[in-house]
Amino acid sequence: TVGGDFVLGATASILADGKGYTSARGPGAGTGWVDGSASATHGGVGGDSGHRASRNTYGSVEAPVNLGSASGNPGGGAILLTVSGAATIGGVISANGGSGTYGCGSGGSVFITAGALAGAGILRANGGVGGYSSGGGGRIALVLTGAAGDFASWTGVETAYGATGGGRSGAGTVYRRSGSGEDWLIVDNNNYGMGLDNITLMPAGVNLGDYSHIVVRNKGVLGVRADTALDFGAFNIAPVDAANSFVAIIGDGAVTYPANWILEGYTLRGEGISKPLQNVTIRNGGVLSSTASLNATVRTLTLNIAGDLTVEATGSIGLDGAGYASGNGPGASPSSGQDGGAGGTHGGIGGEATTKLASKNTYGSILAPMLPGSAS
Repeated sequence: TVGGDFVLGATASILADGKGYTSARGPGAGTGWVDGSASATHGGVGGDSGHRASRNTYGSVEAPVNLGSASGNPGGGAILLTVSGAATIGGVISANGGSGTYGCGSGGSVFITAGALAGAGILRANGGVGGYSSGGGGRIALVLTGAAGDFASWTGVETAYGATGGGRSGAGTVYRRSGSGEDWLIVDNNNYGMGLDNITLMPAGVNLGDYSHIVVRNKGVLGVRADTALDFGAFNIAPVDAANSFVAIIGDGAVTYPANWILEGYTLRGEGISKPLQNVTIRNGGVLSSTASLNATVRTLTLNIAGDLTVEATGSIGLDGAGYASGNGPGASPSSGQDGGAGGTHGGIGGEATTKLASKNTYGSILAPMLPGSAS
């Protein structure tokens, strides 16, 4: 807590990397096992390789104070900086999760409150990078208290990325609020590849209508759970494009769908849509899709539309590659990278390779097909 001004020079740093929970502890703890691992979760869901990661995202988007959780490696610590005057940050403030081969820590928290903010520094609360799985991103918040406080003099960067590795993980959250009260919720995953668990699942009780701007970019996935309040009629998302901006409906208990719902500019994973819809239009690069399935969790895109469905030439419903994940499904066939693998089976039998025979277990209904395709 600083009563006047605070300056962090360009060659200076405040570091809490790996200073969070240790040894598979914390609200989003993972399992760092030799035969597969799940990394830890905080703002973003941890990656997994053989063991399912915890989906228990926790902490506050607007005022993060929690430590990052641990798996085989520790989580990031928590840095809380309150400045009555101006904060000038030229160096690095970091609370990354611990990296390692088996099970990585999630990012911690960086929470800065200041009358004004300037500088070109680096703020980060990234998940740890692993060989088998990677840690979920942490949380960063910048809150300006001066009446004229804005971000015009702040040219630095804030990153709460998940990480790429054997199991990709979800981005954490970055929050900005100016002195006037205008605010931004940012979900950015640094263009890390897509996977089952690279999702930024909102913590309990979030109302997405409270934010002036919602930015989802660089393959970020904003996850909506059953208690996440969201009115699609007033959804203030600032999407980049459908290949980089994703929203996933995990549950829609607190979601409101307008009578004339227009989806445009981003990809919506709609496997959690359970309420009846009236009229739906997909346009301007909008994509309606689904998340891939596992043997224990079958996800389908099931819509009950009372009125009209319009898919314009610039919109699409696309579930290519969104069936069962690798090795899953009733028609899954054995696969082995170097000695060849067999293809998955569904209505037709998968192709066979040199040493692998495809499953002959065709499945599903001819008249009313409702199941995803199987994987190899």
